[in-house]
Amino acid sequence: MTENPFFDTYNGRIEDLFIPERKYTFLVGAGASMDSPTNMPSAREIVRSLLSFYVPNEEFEEIFEIDKQIGDPYGVISDLNNIGRIYETIGDFHEALTRYEGALQISTQIGQNQYIEMIQKKINKLESKIN
Repeated sequence: MTENPFFDTYNGRIEDLFIPERKYTFLVGAGASMDSPTNMPSAREIVRSLLSFYVPNEEFEEIFEIDKQIGDPYGVISDLNNIGRIYETIGDFHEALTRYEGALQISTQIGQNQYIEMIQKKINKLESKIN
């Protein structure tokens, strides 16, 4: 990530930014691009990432199954990535690696280079923790 002179870098935990009892609205302008050069995440990805910090893993597994059933590869990639992050957080590195590898396989099949690079970095980092 490039340093921006207008914003301070936040190095804390995402859980410390949000208060469960409050409601939040996230807005992205109509000109925001999900593709290069900005690679902004979609609103769906943002919501799923936020949910991964607050939703029990079992419920994420159910969301994952629904996305598989309806044939939503982007949802499946996001789900696998978020479930992998949950397993990584609780220290189950082998299960996290399995989820990340699944997300990488689907990303490769549909040619999503931005996901491939990101997920490969996670896999490399995780493999170094395991070995």
